[in-house]
Amino acid sequence: MNKHRFLLRSALSISLLSALLCSCNEEEDAGIDANLQIYGMTYEVGTGIVWQSNPYRTYERVPFYWDDTFDENGQQVVERVEGFYASEQAKESGNFMISIYQSGMNFNEQLSEVDGWGAVACFHLASKEPERLVPGNYTIGGDQTPGTFKGYASSSYNGKVGGGIATITEGTVKVNETPGGYTVSFDCKTDFGGIVKGYCNVPLRLVRLPQVSSLEFNDLHLEGLLKKYIKHLATKAEPDVMPLPQWNLNPTGLDIFSKAFLSLAGGTISNANGSKSTPDIALSYDDDRQELMFESPLHMRRFFGLKARRDFYTFPCHTIYMKAPDSFTDADFDKVTETGLTADVKEETVRIPIGDNFKPCYVFFRTGRGAKGVIRVRGFREAGKTYTPYPYSPMHVITESRPASLTIDVKCPAVIYNPAIK
Repeated sequence: MNKHRFLLRSALSISLLSALLCSCNEEEDAGIDANLQIYGMTYEVGTGIVWQSNPYRTYERVPFYWDDTFDENGQQVVERVEGFYASEQAKESGNFMISIYQSGMNFNEQLSEVDGWGAVACFHLASKEPERLVPGNYTIGGDQTPGTFKGYASSSYNGKVGGGIATITEGTVKVNETPGGYTVSFDCKTDFGGIVKGYCNVPLRLVRLPQVSSLEFNDLHLEGLLKKYIKHLATKAEPDVMPLPQWNLNPTGLDIFSKAFLSLAGGTISNANGSKSTPDIALSYDDDRQELMFESPLHMRRFFGLKARRDFYTFPCHTIYMKAPDSFTDADFDKVTETGLTADVKEETVRIPIGDNFKPCYVFFRTGRGAKGVIRVRGFREAGKTYTPYPYSPMHVITESRPASLTIDVKCPAVIYNPAIK
């Protein structure tokens, strides 16, 4: 009798366990109530996340016009160039990203990152409330205006190395708020016409991203853009004498090589030809006066030839500078990280003499995007020349201008930077 009861109980236990396993597998096979379509392919959704970052702080862009005067074929030409500066009052909007990931990509809670490989759609939403994602329809836009979004998608994204990202240029993202969290649906197109659409009816996980509120860049070396840049082939014995005309490597004299431009997005220093992001701060060099001068990126246009002026030089940000009063000290500079720059910045010409007349100083700035900060000028390097061996002839060298430069530290409010896909 006991043996029969034992067998019966065992059979019931096995049946119950089988039913539970069956139920879990069926739920797993069913997946979550979500769908992601990219370029005509449908992908099973594994997870969706709402990333919350520091609020956007935007300033209205006010048009700024500057007359660039130069000589063309013996005639004086005036070209009116349009740039922008920032209004005095800032507006805040919520900075949220909604990311929908293909099954197989895993959220690492400790690192606040997603690992793995697969299809992803990511939408950068500007919410009407700085600390809350306001539900509603978001339309395409790129200036952090509340109710707009920027979007990106990839059918083969690697969480560690990226890859294959397309920009979304059309469409709508609809955000709904439920008792359990947010749900989302979207119908969009990329810049080449690819369809990106889908939905996630399962409440999305909300993850707050830790971000700094201020930026600090130390020991930067910013070069002064030269009015005349020389790069030519010369004999090794006399590299500074007359260059070989048939081997002139820079006949136009354009100085696109000086690393004279600083972008506050990451503290990136670059030359005019290689600047990937729009510069906020620029520096020129006056060889006659032995002075370096902080410049508005917009005004740097005057250093370039006609073709460069019109074809590629499009740095419209108008930044202004002001020499800090002598009472401003290292202790005040250290406090900028906590308090920001409270002083008003009034536009003036800021020249930094080098050589025997050099004195360390502080310079206040306000960029065309509204960021106010302080530059600590610590040191300088005088202008000169560099000599590089010419690989095709041991008898020759490449002689190249080396501009003067400043060694600086910079402190300013953090520039909001979101990766295309998070």
